[in-house]
Amino acid sequence: MIVFSRGFPTGQRLDLTIQAIDIIAQKLHQKIPHTSAAPPFALPTDLILQLDAVVWNGTHCPVEPGSAVGSVTVMMMNPGTLPAPSGNVTAIGPNPLTAPSVTILYDNLSTLDRRPRAYKWGRSIGLCENLFAPGANPQNIAAVLFHELVHICGGNELDAEAFETFLFSGTGATDPDLDDWEAFRKRHWRGHWVHLTKQTNTRGAVKNNFGGALCTFDIAPSDQDADAKQQILQEAPSTSLG
Repeated sequence: MIVFSRGFPTGQRLDLTIQAIDIIAQKLHQKIPHTSAAPPFALPTDLILQLDAVVWNGTHCPVEPGSAVGSVTVMMMNPGTLPAPSGNVTAIGPNPLTAPSVTILYDNLSTLDRRPRAYKWGRSIGLCENLFAPGANPQNIAAVLFHELVHICGGNELDAEAFETFLFSGTGATDPDLDDWEAFRKRHWRGHWVHLTKQTNTRGAVKNNFGGALCTFDIAPSDQDADAKQQILQEAPSTSLG
C-alpha cells in the first residue's frame, strides 16, 4: 500500500506521483519477459512479490486524498502511523491496515546545493521538489520511485540502478553517476540479485544471479566524470562471478 504523508502537496505533484505508481504497477503486472534471462523473468520472483505487495496491480488515476481507485488508497496522514479501521478507509485489494506499506513524503530541499531527486528513509521515500520541475512527467518519476522501492526491498545501489535501467531505459532511467560507481566498487561489484563485470574499458555489463543479461552501463566520452568512472571500472572483474 502506498500512503502519502500529511503535507504532501495535492494537485499536479500528487497526480504525477499516482500516475507513476500506476506505471510501476503495470510493468510489474507484465513481469517484463526477457528471453536471455533464466528463469524467464529478469526481475527475481522475491523482488516482484515484495513490490507487488506494495503497489499491487490495478488502475490508478488522479484522485482526491481519502478516496481509493484501483488498489491505491490515497490517505493524508503522519508518517509511520496507520489509521484506525473506519468506514472511510477503503481499498480495492489488500487490507490497507495489514498490507506492507510505504510512505511517500514530500521534501523541499531548497537549502541544499546538491539536491537528490529522491531518497529512502526506513520504509519511507522522500520525493524532492526538483523531481517536479517544469516538464516533469510520470515516466521519470516512476523510474526514480521504482529505484527507491528496490532499496526498500533490500537491494543495494547496483540492484537499484540495474533494475531501473532494465525497466525504464529510454523512458526515465538515468546513468549511474560517479557516486554510484564508487558504491559498485565498494560492494565488490555485487548486488543482492545482480553482479557487474567489465565488458570493455567504457562498458560495464550487469547480469542477474542466474546469468541472464539485464543491461549495460556505458560511460560516454562527454561525461564530465568519464575518466574517473573508467578508472573505477578497470577494477571490475572481466568475467562473470560465480
